[in-house]
Amino acid sequence: MENILDKNKWSEKDWDIFINNLEVLRNNCGLKKSEFSKRIGVQNIFRTDLKNRPSRGTIAIICQEFDVNQDWLGTRQTHAPPAQDQDLQPASPTRRELAVAMALHKTGEVLNSDTIYGQALETNINSYYAAVNLQKELRTYKKELQSLREEVERLKQQPSGEWRDGQKKNGSTD
Repeated sequence: MENILDKNKWSEKDWDIFINNLEVLRNNCGLKKSEFSKRIGVQNIFRTDLKNRPSRGTIAIICQEFDVNQDWLGTRQTHAPPAQDQDLQPASPTRRELAVAMALHKTGEVLNSDTIYGQALETNINSYYAAVNLQKELRTYKKELQSLREEVERLKQQPSGEWRDGQKKNGSTD
C-alpha cells in the first residue's frame, strides 16, 4: 500500500487518510484534539488543510512523541498503531521539553533550507556547543579548586607542628 507521506502533493483522499490515522492515534491515547496538538507543538493539527499539510518535521515529531512509525501514519488504518512497548501514553512532556522539541523542529527546517541562514546556524550551533562544553569543564575545575581550598583550610586548623608539608612528623600520610 502506498504511503501518502512519500508524496509531494496530497489529494483529498490522502488528507482523509492522514486525519483518520491521527484520530485513531488520538483516540487510542485518550487525548482531546487540543491536547494532542499541544503535545506535538502545533496550534491545532486537525484544523490544518490540504494546502497547509504538516511539514516532515511535524510528522517526525508525531511519530516520535506517540511511538508510531511513518508507515503506520501514512497508510489507511482501521486499527491502533503497534507500539514497541505496548504503552502509547508516554509521560506528558514538560513545557521545557515541548520548547526543545519545537526548537529542534525549527532548527531542522533552517538547517535543511540550503540558504546562508542554514550555514550560519550550523556554524553558531557548533560554536555554542563548544562553549557549553567548556563551561561544563570550567565548573568541574572550579569544584575541584574549591575542594582543594577547603582541604588547605582544614590542614591549617591542625595543631601546630602535627602536619608538615602534608605529612605527619612520623612520616606517615594517614
